[in-house]
Amino acid sequence: CLDRKLAESLHLKITPVQGDIVLASKDCLVPRIGQAKDVSLHFGSRQIKHDFEILDLAPDAPILLGRDLFQ
Repeated sequence: CLDRKLAESLHLKITPVQGDIVLASKDCLVPRIGQAKDVSLHFGSRQIKHDFEILDLAPDAPILLGRDLFQ
């Protein structure tokens, strides 16, 4: 997922999505903001496109990547 401020600073189009996201604790959920689709990621010699969920993340973690993206 990407922080909303980072997505806005990169001028990514945020497509609104309805619903809630359940976080790590079953009783902790937040309303969905939207998604940024087909965002290009470059790491090493690899490039992929990924659809990111947009959240209001902590300032010290503006992006959260799963290990599955590096497979």
